[in-house]
Amino acid sequence: GTSGSSLGKKGCIYSLVSVVQHHGISGSGHFTVYRRVKAEPVCDSLLDASRIGDCVKTIWFKISDSCVSSVPEETVLASEASLLFYERMNRTSETAAIS
Repeated sequence: GTSGSSLGKKGCIYSLVSVVQHHGISGSGHFTVYRRVKAEPVCDSLLDASRIGDCVKTIWFKISDSCVSSVPEETVLASEASLLFYERMNRTSETAAIS
């Protein structure tokens, strides 16, 4: 999907790849990380999809100490983020995915 993608300065495209959430008070507490991972393409070829983004599946993972589990994107979007990490995308390959 294309959620989490945004158009930045000078036409660069950024995609949200990680969210850090802090639980507790300043100086004490626990961090949980949500990380987006691209899975293998789900289409046989790009010609099978009407958009490039339809062929790329992404999975969000929740990482807390030694526990790792997959979570729906809605869980990530509902988190109270302390830090957001973005990845600058290749404009030519991603333009079609967000148009």
